[in-house]
Amino acid sequence: KIPVVLLHAQHVWILDDFFVQHLGGFASVIDRRAMSSSAAFRSNYVQQKTASIGRDEVAYGVQVCTWTAKFEELSKLEPSKLRIEDMKRFANLFIQGILYAHRLSFTAKLILNVHARFVKPMSKVDIACVCRLIELLQSIRATYHRHGMLVAEITGYVMQHLSFVALTTLAGVKKRLLNEKPSSRRSDILTALVLTEHALNGPVTKVKRLVAIIAMAFAPKTLTEGEFQALEKNLRKMEFLCDLGSSLEKACDGSFLYWHRVIIPIYFDDVLSCETNPHRIHEFFSALEDCIAPLSHC
Repeated sequence: KIPVVLLHAQHVWILDDFFVQHLGGFASVIDRRAMSSSAAFRSNYVQQKTASIGRDEVAYGVQVCTWTAKFEELSKLEPSKLRIEDMKRFANLFIQGILYAHRLSFTAKLILNVHARFVKPMSKVDIACVCRLIELLQSIRATYHRHGMLVAEITGYVMQHLSFVALTTLAGVKKRLLNEKPSSRRSDILTALVLTEHALNGPVTKVKRLVAIIAMAFAPKTLTEGEFQALEKNLRKMEFLCDLGSSLEKACDGSFLYWHRVIIPIYFDDVLSCETNPHRIHEFFSALEDCIAPLSHC
């Protein structure tokens, strides 16, 4: 049920094409009806996605504007006086922004790459909607950059809070284990828990996160379902926040526009057709600027 897989730049991976091109010798064992249904499903999916691009653009616009408004509201708070609830809201906002960026990027890439792959024309209205998605994508990055110092400071506070919650959970598990009868299994699990505590104590780096995840793999049955879910949720948030900068740049990367530069004149015609639109150009230029780095390596 996956119509197409986006690989890199304008390249896509399509299941039925892969079988035909690289597994031709197994043609006798391939279900032709399944292949035909896969192609039909992909065609219908792309048609529906293209037909709904206008509605999607409006919906994404509302979501991003709401997210930005919440971000601006929370940015007025004094970082040193944040409550636990405020830190949770910040953490959720940081993660939500990256998720929105991934969805916008995927939608824009999917529509452009599939139409280019199958040489299908797009209307100017659809192209304008896709470009608007790219603008929204860059506005998310601009929001993070505009409050870069605040994001860095609050991320540190949130990481400390998440570490404290995780360490508190581990302390309860250790206390319960110490009351059990001594055994080699108990010793192994206690060692894993102590190693996890050391990894989560202090600044949490990528290596320390990896050590904590590996160590916790030795003691999943020791934790109750609630403890395991809470700890896993905290570790996921910590991992996400530690890689916030790289995740943001990856999600908001607009270098794919280089391979679809034919749409750029259409975009400018659309923007300059209305006097109130030119302020949007700087967001699109931010995406075009991402094309420089890949070209500099050529």
